[in-house]
Order: sequence, then C-alpha cells, then structure tokens
Amino acid sequence: MNNIKTILSALLTCLFLNSLQAQIAAQKGASLTDIYIRINELATKHDPASKAALGLEADALMKKDSEQLMNLGASLYEALQRKKDAEKAHKAVIKKFPRGNTVRMNEYNKIFVAKHNLPIAEVEKLYIKWLTKFPIDSFKKEERSIYAQADAQMATLFFREKNPSKGKEYIERLKTSPNYTVFVNGVGRDLINVKNNSTAIELLEPAYKIAKHATIASEDFENKIAIVRSYNNLAPTYARALLNVSKIDEATTVLEEYIKFSNNRSTYNVELLAQAYSQNNRDLDAFILLSDYLNNHISEERMINKVRELYSKLNRNQNQNIETYINTISAKSNQAVLAKYKKEMIKKEAPNFSLTNLKGETISLKDLRGKVVILDFWATWCGPCKNSFPGMQAAVNKYKGDKEVEFFFVDTWQKEENYKELVDQFIKENNYTFHVLFDEMKDRSNNTATAYGVRGIPHKVVIDKDGFIRFETAGGAADIDKIVNEMSAKIELAKKG
Repeated sequence: MNNIKTILSALLTCLFLNSLQAQIAAQKGASLTDIYIRINELATKHDPASKAALGLEADALMKKDSEQLMNLGASLYEALQRKKDAEKAHKAVIKKFPRGNTVRMNEYNKIFVAKHNLPIAEVEKLYIKWLTKFPIDSFKKEERSIYAQADAQMATLFFREKNPSKGKEYIERLKTSPNYTVFVNGVGRDLINVKNNSTAIELLEPAYKIAKHATIASEDFENKIAIVRSYNNLAPTYARALLNVSKIDEATTVLEEYIKFSNNRSTYNVELLAQAYSQNNRDLDAFILLSDYLNNHISEERMINKVRELYSKLNRNQNQNIETYINTISAKSNQAVLAKYKKEMIKKEAPNFSLTNLKGETISLKDLRGKVVILDFWATWCGPCKNSFPGMQAAVNKYKGDKEVEFFFVDTWQKEENYKELVDQFIKENNYTFHVLFDEMKDRSNNTATAYGVRGIPHKVVIDKDGFIRFETAGGAADIDKIVNEMSAKIELAKKG
C-alpha cells in the first residue's frame, strides 16, 4: 500500500512539475496567443495539477506591465473561485491604470448603463468630462469603438428628448467612425419604435447606401466586413421605416434587392416584403411569397392566417378549398424541415444528473425516461442566453400540455455567491415559466455542463425517451419563430427515437 501511495504521489508531483515547467506567463517574450493557448489547455483538464498551474499563471500575469494581461489574471482567479485574490487583482488593475480601459469602461457604464434619472444636459456634461479624462487618441485604434457607441447613445437620448438638432449633431460625429453604419442602424431602430419614422429615414438612408455599395462593390473598403454585416441589418430597418410612411415602392425595392443578393429569407424579411406587396395591391405576389416560405419551413400560425386572408381576398371569399391547400403546404413544410434536421441527428448516451430546482426539489434524468428532455445551459450574465429566452418561452408554451416533453433550464457557471436569488429574481421579473435547475458552481470538473461537454453557453441538448442525446446546439439567436421551429422539429424527431 505504501508503495502505491508513493507511486501516486510521484505521478502527481510529476504532473505538477510539468505544469510548472510549462508555465508561460512568466516567460520573457511569450506572446498573448501563446498565453491564451496555454490557459485554454489547462482550463479543459479540470484536474488538481492543472488548477494549480492556472493559479501560477494568474500570479505571473498579475506581475505584468499590461492591463490586458492583468485583467486576464483577475479573470483566472475568478474562474478558480479565489474570490479574495480576484478582488485584490481588480483593485490592482485600477490602481496601476487609472486612465486605462477598465476604468474608462466602468465610468462609461455609470453614464450610459446604470439606472439614473439625470436630465439629458447633465448626462452630456458627464460625457464631455469622460471624453476629457479618456481622450480617444490615448487608446489604440482597436480600442476606440466605445466612442462611436457613446455618440450613438447621446444621439438616441437627444432624439427621445425631442431635440433633433442635438441628435443630428452626434450623428455627424459618428460619420468619422468605421462603425458608423452599425450604430446608425441602432439609432434608427429606436426612432422607429417611438414612431419617428421620418427622422429614422433621414438618418438611415445615407448609411444604407454606404453599406449596400460596400457589400456589392468589388473594390476594397476599409472595415468592409463590418459594413457588409451592417447591410444585413440596415436593409430591413430602412425598409420598415419606409413602409411606415407609405413609401411602398422604395421599401419593396430595398427588400427585393437585399433578399436577392443575400438570400436571407428569414421569417422577418419574408413577412416584411409580403406586407409591402399587400400595401401595394400585389396580393398575389404576397400570397406566392408566403406560400413558398411555408413550403420550406415548419408551419407558423401567424403566416398561415395571413395566407388564409390573402386566399380569401384573391378568391372573393370563396374559401371552400383553403383548408385543403393549407394542409397540403403544412405537410410539405413539415416534411422538408424534418428531413433537414434528421440529417443532423446524433445518438450518444446522456450523462445522468441530479440537480435541485428553485423549490429545492431534486430532479434526476433517470426519472425522466419515457420523455423527451430539453436542456438549455445558461447563466444570468450571458447575453446570447437571454436573447434566446423569448423564443424558448414560446417553445415551452407550445409544449405546455404535452406530457411527453420536459424543458429544463440549467443555470451554470455563475460566479456570484447569491446566484440562486439572482436567478429567481431574473425569472420573476421577466415572467418566464422556466423549470430552472442549478448546476454545481464551485467545481466545474463535477458539474453537469462539463459532463455534457459544454464549452460555451447557451448550449441546448435534446434527449430522447430512451436517454440518448439526439441534438446538441451551441450559441443563441433572437428570432422567436426560428427558435420555435427548430425546437419543434428536433422534439418531434426525438419522439420517434
């Protein structure tokens, strides 16, 4: 027995020494890429030696003369649940770099993110003071987008206060930013939401033209990738504003050109174009567009109702064949979508778990045999997770009465001590009816997320009635219909096993 203990001790010591010898943050000339590769390598192992090595990397990073590296060290302390060291590290960063990125962002958040009821004039004073304290020229080019974001925030606030001259003043400042088209789109959407469509059009039109030209033109553009991405958002936003003021022909042209070029036939884009056709007395075009969409997507009640309405209008209220037609396209669409997702099906045994819910009850996967189980791994700090929740709530609502289906929202990777209170508050504030389960938070090597191979959240898993994982999806989306359609298809396929 003593020999076995000696061997084990030697092995662990060897592992630790190897980690120590490979420690990279302390090496002179180590690149940021090398450091990230080493940290990711250690973070995926979850064994004691790797955790110890990560701690050493964090210690070495805190000795660096780099705000970015010191912040990385502080983040490592947090990941290792070394709360006091993390707090000390964050304070060290602020003390060493009082006019650096961290302090700049903290003070930006106090102006634009924190809840306050300051008059717009006071907000502007704080912003000007912030600009003076953190001049744009003192930061690297890749660190300057926050200034355009701030100008966009100020423009939005002034437009809301019905001060268009000041709003436009900040829009003019935006024009020197490489992210001009991106931020103008956000300001335009806000104006549309408050029914100020004429101003929205005035701002969106030049940005839309720039984005469209950069997307279609063959010549190189500085920041072309960002501008091209903005075209995908600007075209529908601009078209929406045009439709709202009955500039139907212009809106139709914008949407037709955009959909033809991008082939982006999302639910939103198709419905918007169908609306444009209908407003221009092109009901047959709208009917064909929606019918074609339904032939290739899971049937959506809203679109089906619109097809019914158009069918009735086109046939002068002669509706005797409409349900036959609807049933035909519904069957085709369901078959097409199910065939698509069937190709993506996998089959591997789902790890068992026993987790507590908000009521303190224990839920075990082994007790759920005979049901299709959907797991959605998330955290309160995860933006993409929260963006997908309206769609997931719609999916939960759809299967509310189905006793063969269970949804569980596994809260994981929370850093706060009072995470259960934060989760409970978040669920209640947003009126979600989610069945929340709490993962192991202190030791990632023993949590359910690790057992399921989760590397990023949101992460969705669909488990069939026999306990096999049939679908795994990483990442989130905000399109409610898309989420419902995807979850519905996967659930129906999982039911069949």
